[in-house]
Amino acid sequence: LFIDPRGRGYHRAWLAAASARARAIDLEPLLAVNPVRGNVPDFLTPPPLSPSPHITEQLVQIRATPDGQVAEELRRCLATLAGRARKTVTAMLADPAAARDALAALAEQAWRDLIEPSWPEIEAVLDADVAHRSRQLANRGLRPMIEGLDERISWADTGIVIQDGFTGTVDLAGRGLVL
Repeated sequence: LFIDPRGRGYHRAWLAAASARARAIDLEPLLAVNPVRGNVPDFLTPPPLSPSPHITEQLVQIRATPDGQVAEELRRCLATLAGRARKTVTAMLADPAAARDALAALAEQAWRDLIEPSWPEIEAVLDADVAHRSRQLANRGLRPMIEGLDERISWADTGIVIQDGFTGTVDLAGRGLVL
């Protein structure tokens, strides 16, 4: 949103309120590992341990990520980047543990300064979306619910297909899929 706010009109009020606070934070490392198109390291978005996790739980999960996993996921991210973001992530690979801890600290600051002030409103929208999708699942089944998430997501006999430029196959290996 901070890179290209045109695409999400429903975020406009929050974006206006958070923009000034965002300028006071060096978000470049977080933005580098969250490209608009490309690979986002999975360790930054751990599967929730409960239906309504608190940010502190998720930050503990991020900080507990093994260094080798951090390095591997940063390398996958790097392969999809160019320019300044590529330089930023390349530097992170020199010390994956320090990168993990710095990204967790930056995510915590971004939460505290940008998200937390508006969290009750954001959480209400998220809860309403979960309720809507649950009704969709109960009334229409899994396929329509999955395909209703995003126009780039479809159901196929071989699995769920996401048209996002990634050409590989991800085997969940029993890990489940968080929607």
